[in-house]
Amino acid sequence: MRIIIKVIKFFSIAFIGFICGIGLMLYIAYNTDLFVFFSHIIKSATDNKVIYKLNSDITLENGSIIKKGTELIAPKQYFAEGAYSASLSIIFPMFSDIAYYNRIDTEILFQGSYWIKDKSQNIKNGDIIFQTSKSEQSRAIQLATVSQYSHMGIIYNIDGKYFVYEAIQPVILTPLDTWIERGEKKHYVIKRLKNADEILTNDVLLKMKQIGEKFKGKNYDLFFEWSDNKVYCSELVWKIYKYGAGIEIGNLKKISDFNLSNSEVKKLLKKRYGEKIPMNETVIAPVDMFNSDKLETIIEK
Repeated sequence: MRIIIKVIKFFSIAFIGFICGIGLMLYIAYNTDLFVFFSHIIKSATDNKVIYKLNSDITLENGSIIKKGTELIAPKQYFAEGAYSASLSIIFPMFSDIAYYNRIDTEILFQGSYWIKDKSQNIKNGDIIFQTSKSEQSRAIQLATVSQYSHMGIIYNIDGKYFVYEAIQPVILTPLDTWIERGEKKHYVIKRLKNADEILTNDVLLKMKQIGEKFKGKNYDLFFEWSDNKVYCSELVWKIYKYGAGIEIGNLKKISDFNLSNSEVKKLLKKRYGEKIPMNETVIAPVDMFNSDKLETIIEK
């Protein structure tokens, strides 16, 4: 009986010591900023980078917000090694990937070099956005081009806020949130030039904006003519990329290449052109830019 009691006491003391040890370890970790466990979750760590997931929204100095749940990839040099991570991983195997973190460097990280794994949280200058317009001509454009999307624009980040440069009446800069609200069911798709980080340098983006400025305030082109006197939505974005970055996104077509047999399409054409439809007019439709293999989808909502 005495042996049993001694064994029970031993294990009781050992258990209490174990709990106190864990508590002390977590206390030290929390107060020395060594564990992401208390702020953001580390998902994996390699020799060169750390992938982690935000447990809360973070607002940057420029006003941009990195949303809770976003997975980020960061250079390892932004993180301090967690001295207690090995011990913790032995006790709790599910934390074996927790190895690097220092909250002191968080703001430096977000102001400096960071990569968002979920690209939907990282809209950039030059991204192209598509939606279904509620305009009078939208349905006819969808039918003629066999596409869900009838309107588009190019995104600019100005002082930390996002805008869509678009050709409506007239060519204007519209806040992104306003632009999204205006679309059918608020649905939109954002696409990005592949290898944009290498191609769209600051100089290229500046030239693209300069090209776009030439169209600012110009009237919307109801006749879809290939001139610079007036401009329609996809023509604006196509020309900004063509003459600003030297890239043609989507293949140019003729009006005759589209499906003109539907009654709604015929009605619109007759209203615009009468009996003289310019079948050989060069055009670029939103769908042809949307389907370009030079773009990748960043977000669809």
